[in-house]
Amino acid sequence: MLTRHLSRAGYDPVYERVETPEAMRDALAAHEWDLILCDFSMPHFNAIAALAVLKKMELDIPFIIISGTVGEAVAVEAMRAGAHDYLMKDNLVRLVPTIERELHEAENRRARRLAEEAHKASEAELRALFAAMTDVILVLDAKGRYLKIAPTDPSNLYRQPDNLLGKKLRDVFPKEQADFFLKHIRRALDEGRMRRVEYSLQIDNKEIWFDGSVSPMSKDSVIWIGRDITERKQAEQLIRLQATALQSAAHAIVITDNQGAITWVNPAFTTLTGYTLEEVSGRNVRILNSGMHDRAFFKTLWDTILSGQVWRGETINRRKDGSLYFEEQSITPVMSDAGEIINFIAIKQDITEHKRADEALRDSEERYRLLFESNPHPMWVYDLETLRFLAVNKSAVRHYGYSREEFLAMVIKDIRPPEDIPLLLENVSRVRDGLDVAGVWRHLKKDGSIIDVEITTHELIFVGRRAEVVLVNDVTERKKAEEALKEAEEKYRSIFENAVEGIFQSTPEGRFISANPALVRILGYESPEELITDRTNIATQHYVNPAFRDELERMLAEQGIVVGFECEVFRKDGIKIWVEENIRAIRDESGALLYYEGSIEDMTERKMLEEQLRQSQKLEAIGQLAGGIAHDFNNLLTAINGYSDLVLRRLQAADPLRHNVEEIKKAGERAAALTRHLLAFSRKQVLQPVAIDLNTIVSDMEKMLRRLIGEDVELRTVLASELGTIKADPGQIEQVILNLAVNARDAMPQGGKLTIETENVYIDEEYATHHVAVKPGHYVMLAVSDTGTGIDEKTRAHIFEPFFTTKEVGKGTGLGLSTVYGIVKQSGGNIWVYSEVGQGTTFKVYLPRVAGGAQEYRRSVAPKEALQGKETILLAEDDEMVRNLVLEVLRHYGYQVLEASNGGAALLICERHKGQVHLLITDVVMPEMSGRELAVRLSQLRPDMKVLFMSGYTDNAIVDQGVLAEGTPFIQKPFAPDALAHKVKEVLEQQGGKRKDERRTIQEE
Repeated sequence: MLTRHLSRAGYDPVYERVETPEAMRDALAAHEWDLILCDFSMPHFNAIAALAVLKKMELDIPFIIISGTVGEAVAVEAMRAGAHDYLMKDNLVRLVPTIERELHEAENRRARRLAEEAHKASEAELRALFAAMTDVILVLDAKGRYLKIAPTDPSNLYRQPDNLLGKKLRDVFPKEQADFFLKHIRRALDEGRMRRVEYSLQIDNKEIWFDGSVSPMSKDSVIWIGRDITERKQAEQLIRLQATALQSAAHAIVITDNQGAITWVNPAFTTLTGYTLEEVSGRNVRILNSGMHDRAFFKTLWDTILSGQVWRGETINRRKDGSLYFEEQSITPVMSDAGEIINFIAIKQDITEHKRADEALRDSEERYRLLFESNPHPMWVYDLETLRFLAVNKSAVRHYGYSREEFLAMVIKDIRPPEDIPLLLENVSRVRDGLDVAGVWRHLKKDGSIIDVEITTHELIFVGRRAEVVLVNDVTERKKAEEALKEAEEKYRSIFENAVEGIFQSTPEGRFISANPALVRILGYESPEELITDRTNIATQHYVNPAFRDELERMLAEQGIVVGFECEVFRKDGIKIWVEENIRAIRDESGALLYYEGSIEDMTERKMLEEQLRQSQKLEAIGQLAGGIAHDFNNLLTAINGYSDLVLRRLQAADPLRHNVEEIKKAGERAAALTRHLLAFSRKQVLQPVAIDLNTIVSDMEKMLRRLIGEDVELRTVLASELGTIKADPGQIEQVILNLAVNARDAMPQGGKLTIETENVYIDEEYATHHVAVKPGHYVMLAVSDTGTGIDEKTRAHIFEPFFTTKEVGKGTGLGLSTVYGIVKQSGGNIWVYSEVGQGTTFKVYLPRVAGGAQEYRRSVAPKEALQGKETILLAEDDEMVRNLVLEVLRHYGYQVLEASNGGAALLICERHKGQVHLLITDVVMPEMSGRELAVRLSQLRPDMKVLFMSGYTDNAIVDQGVLAEGTPFIQKPFAPDALAHKVKEVLEQQGGKRKDERRTIQEE
């Protein structure tokens, strides 16, 4: 039925009926079918199963179900299973149109499938092609944006493709590289044609070279293809290197074909033969033949190279100019892959000079033998293997004492001391290279003496053996002289380096040539090199006064030497120092000046100490004068002031003469104060030293000092804890502090700060050596500092002199600091001043520290007890005015007085007086017999008699280092009558007569 419908439609169907899955599979496998018509239900098969078979075999064949009983639901299921259409048997009108439609659809599907398969195959082929390519293929727009990247080898990409698409060249490459690419993209677009470009990129730390082509794809895009040409570049570079090596080779190189025709020569060949490449190209190498070799020579040569072996040998050839030359050459055959000889390479070395040298050597051998025998220096040849002598000359026989036969039976070890043998063997085994100056060795002569010799050797072949010729120069005497010179130089160098004085040499033009460490240190440099480099003009850089240099040159020109030249020079830091220079001029044999040499000693410290000593001596001399004057003044003032006081006691308050006498007394008191200052400066005053705490003195004075210096000066005390004890007169130390404070106040007219400090210090040897009269040891320091105007250097030199003052007339006596100086010195201490203009001033007082604690100190007060007495007093005073005054005062107070004008008279009176003498009052200094001597002698007559000394100053005979023996009663002239009466009462009322220590002191003295 179905075939009839198809036949009527014009089809001639070829068909096969199947009723099982197996039969269907076989039929589908055996033929290619255009259409499947299937009943929905069959006894052993059905349409759904048939569709499963078709689907499993992956065949695209139109499948139409034809059935008479299946409903719509089954039809939908069949269509879902893969059927293309569903027809009912009772309605086959649609059969042919449905078949035609499905066949047409099947054809369309087949065409699409073939096209897709072809496209996939093409893509696979293209992908495989790209994968095999090493080229970089990119599509970029006019702005350098990556549009496409072909899937070629990614190792040639600057970055991975995923990191490039959509980015611009400037996002990927440095600006210069990106601009380079953009330039070629724009040119390709502007010109509308492909451009070629070579470029390199750094990829994975390697430089990769590319041969690039840039072609327009559209008006706004290009395709960029880059091919890796790195290996080609490297090969080209290698070829260039090889070509350069061949061109620059020192040896001549010739390349020929297998018949000997020249194809290439290098420049060295032209240099050797005179022929250029153009002249010999294509010509046979026989053009170089000299005719000096026979056929047999060339036959051997050709047989060797034609057998594929390298020939090496020497030949004599002829240059272009006809001259002959010797050459050493090698000829190497070049083989093809088939093993056939295609070329020869000859390398030639000119050995003409070497040949001539060999010939000259042979010619000179005879002359050498003659020289060997006639040389005045010992010579020999010895075997380097056996060390045996092979030949010796006459000089060796004569110098060493061995006969020629004895020498030839010996080895070189026989003429060396045993201890030198190991070094000899080491020297013999060393590698030699031509002439060798082997240094100085020790040799043994036949008589056993050892000489020093200088050895020169040269290796040679002697009678077929490896040997060494030796030339001997006896340097024994020279070495002794050198050692003596070296020893002298070492001594000089040691002196030069270790001398305390600076040692130098300088040019006549004024530059240092050499300088020792001491001079470097003196002038403040780090090294001799720095000094020599820095000081290029001695006249202006070295001397403070450039005229010193001119004066030295004049003296050196006249005398040749200058000794003890004192001058000021500059240190590196600009500080001026005093030096003493000793210089001499060094001249050559003709008398021309070569240089100056000499020594420089730093005498700055010596100058300073000398100045301190001169100042100390000057102050000492002034003190001696002042002390002498003060003594005489005190005697006069004692009378003036004493009588003034007595007259005032008798005058009524309204008496017109009272004013005049008061003025006389005031003048006398001022004069007395003046003499006290002079005595303090001259260290002739009498001190009452006790152990005191300096901190207590300062603290007790602080309130008084604040009133004294005024409100515009700030007072600050810095007192050391656990301050040591000093032994001094408390009143005098108060005077020191007071004078220094007043001096500081006057230096701060606009106000400022006054600081008083105390401190325990230790003065060491170094400090003491830099300060005259200072002894090392423990001291207590008192420092008084101000922030005033300061003191210039000129003023500091006179500051402690009496009557020296910088104040206006009438503003000061000029004795304040001289008094301080005297008190400190008499107390065993020292005082130093430190000051700069505008920087304030500091006075530092150093007083010796003593063991033990301080004694309680209280100022004396005016006597309140009755001063009347009735004791007998012996008065000894050589000055009549003073004696009369004392006599009147004592009698006024009720005392019995025996008077004497000198010591002898006092002794006589004391011997004759029958009654008791309670007290001796005596002047310290009297003619013929001093008061001290008088007291000693009277103490033997009257042991219980007490003694009171008086004086304008104390002499060294009774003062120990400026301090009267402790506990000795004493009253200082001038004194007031009441003060004398008080002192007499105080001495008389001492318990038990003289104190034991007082009597002991008098007897000892």
